[in-house]
Amino acid sequence: MSLNMHRLKNIPFAFSTDECDEEYNKYTELKFESVDGGQRVSWPPIGESLFVSSYKYYPDLKSIEHDNGDRFVRYGTSGFSLGRYHEFLIDPAPFMPHQWEAAEFWVQIGSTAEASFGYATPLMAFLFEGPRPRGQEWPDLATVRIYGPDKAKVEPVIVSAFRAHQRRMGTWPKIFDLDRRVESDEIEIDVDSGYEDQERLGADLDPLRFLNSAMAQPDGTAACMYLYRILEFYAFFATLDKLSSLRHDVSLSDLDFSRRMAEIMFRDEKGPIQRLVQTLADRPLLDAALDLGIITSPTASQLGDALYAFRNSIVHGKYGSGFAMHSDPVIGSLSVSSKWHPILLELANKSIDHFGARG
Repeated sequence: MSLNMHRLKNIPFAFSTDECDEEYNKYTELKFESVDGGQRVSWPPIGESLFVSSYKYYPDLKSIEHDNGDRFVRYGTSGFSLGRYHEFLIDPAPFMPHQWEAAEFWVQIGSTAEASFGYATPLMAFLFEGPRPRGQEWPDLATVRIYGPDKAKVEPVIVSAFRAHQRRMGTWPKIFDLDRRVESDEIEIDVDSGYEDQERLGADLDPLRFLNSAMAQPDGTAACMYLYRILEFYAFFATLDKLSSLRHDVSLSDLDFSRRMAEIMFRDEKGPIQRLVQTLADRPLLDAALDLGIITSPTASQLGDALYAFRNSIVHGKYGSGFAMHSDPVIGSLSVSSKWHPILLELANKSIDHFGARG
């Protein structure tokens, strides 16, 4: 690793706001140079700069992203990439809200990258002052800083840094937006306004347990799989007509009856799911799936096919298997599981209401 690759090692984990601090000018102060239409802002410790157009109160992140092209990209209000420098807000211990203490350490990642954990840098504070909630102060907000890769290769470095955090601190951090919104909470499906002060009682315990586990899951993919298990449970009811026909078909020999039963119960995984979706998927649900890009036309058959393919991408997807492999991104765009979660939740609730509810 070259000397330039140790830029983060010399940057403080926390930043003083006291201008009398001898380290203040060296590490805390951003440099501003007036240029046409705005100013060029640089932070010498990382050797990066960007153009910021004139603003009244706070820098406009959308304008900065537009004006700086590929050199700058923001990830919602969770962080940014600027050249070879990247910084993301993290919750250092997302499942221990009253126990965590932000880590402060530096680590080399492979031979071409480095990471450090500490508190928000002056550059993060400058760029994201606009969306910062007034109840949150920069000296209290933990971040992970990455130097080395370009934005296309930063994700594996982040995960490697989180591995180092787990080994040193015993917790796995989570990237979060300043507004603290969860992606799936931003997706809305029209709901039945007929429900008032009475809820139907689910008669089957296992699907209710799956539903509870899904709603308590911090991981989107795991939550989706619990919701899918509810659909698998009730998909059996979609095969009852077939089973009844077989049971009353006197023309079948014992061998043929056994073979046909095995085919229905064990070999055809996709058919029951498709029939269940055909039964449950109404137009608002299909429209929501269309808006999310899950399907390209609002038909129950296409939703059933997409659902089964999504399930296989999790359960069977592996390199060279013939199935698409599913993994949610650490940063950036809305994850696949976040798109599927509200659709699966609606199908799961409809299944419980349709097949397993009591008044």
